[in-house]
Amino acid sequence: VLCCREHLNDFEGETLVVCGDGPLIRAETLKALFERHEAEHSAVTLATAVLDDPTGYGRIVRDAGGNIQGIVEDSDCSSEQRGICEINPSYYLFNNKILFEAVEKVRPDNVKDEYYLTDALSFIIAAGHKVVAFTAVRPEEAIGVNSRAQLSVASKIMQRRIQRELMDNGVTIVDPDNTWIDIRAQIGQDTVIEPFTYIHGEVKIGQGCRVGPFAY
Repeated sequence: VLCCREHLNDFEGETLVVCGDGPLIRAETLKALFERHEAEHSAVTLATAVLDDPTGYGRIVRDAGGNIQGIVEDSDCSSEQRGICEINPSYYLFNNKILFEAVEKVRPDNVKDEYYLTDALSFIIAAGHKVVAFTAVRPEEAIGVNSRAQLSVASKIMQRRIQRELMDNGVTIVDPDNTWIDIRAQIGQDTVIEPFTYIHGEVKIGQGCRVGPFAY
């Protein structure tokens, strides 16, 4: 975040911060984040997720009234905090001026000796600014890609989304688990995609066609 300060320092407005290793965020979720931020007139708004297994994620810590008190990274959590299932998938909308004032104060005072953007929230809250955290992120959107195994999981989710949109628009996919379709492909209504079909690139398939099986 500090790397872009020289480009945004004089900008009056909001700064969206997301993680580069989280490719599954949906436009609908970002829209909800912007709408909530505007409605609340908050200094910071973050979209959270609730996971059955929150291991590896920063936990959202709230007070008895439900107000966010901070975010504790997984490696720094107490045994009690590890039981929190509301996590931070790192989708933030900041008031730009308040953001850069806060990140200047962040120090690597943690187990990993790293600079955590989440620590900036503690400074913002302590300064009396309004911070809002609301659950808007689906569990699958919180998946980060930091290994080839995680990339495989994310790719399957993206493929499911691509195929679902095509099916919602009148394309029949006989066996989605054994079909791969590029997001750039255009396929007409009432076309049938048979099993073991691989459609790559900016392919255009008209209406009422039949592709496959075992087609490339």
